[in-house]
Amino acid sequence: PELIRLYTIWEEYNVFPVYLDSGTEPELSWALSIMERSLASTEPDPQVLNYYAWTLAERGLHPERAVELARQALDLAPDDHNIMDTLAEALFRSGDADSAIQWELKALSLDPDNQFYQSQLARFRGEEEE
Repeated sequence: PELIRLYTIWEEYNVFPVYLDSGTEPELSWALSIMERSLASTEPDPQVLNYYAWTLAERGLHPERAVELARQALDLAPDDHNIMDTLAEALFRSGDADSAIQWELKALSLDPDNQFYQSQLARFRGEEEE
């Protein structure tokens, strides 16, 4: 049982992103099955949900699922600015820039000196420097 537990953790953080980055089938399907199996096997954890939401969102994969996972994470940890940033990224990738901006502003209100959040906000507003 301990080896299975350790393999499952290793698979989530090492195999999942590699399979996503392959860009090919059946690896993409396998990656999603790793994620869904992980999410089904434990009680909802905001950090795990956020990890999967961010990993999908930053790659532009399954943006609706990324939004769903980020919202679930935020329901469990409503004051977590990192999850707000993840939700903003997922919303932006799903085509909802206005909502992304609002969530990034909320994240910045909790961590106003965060340079990454500031750059995210600029990107969502279309103000990125080229």
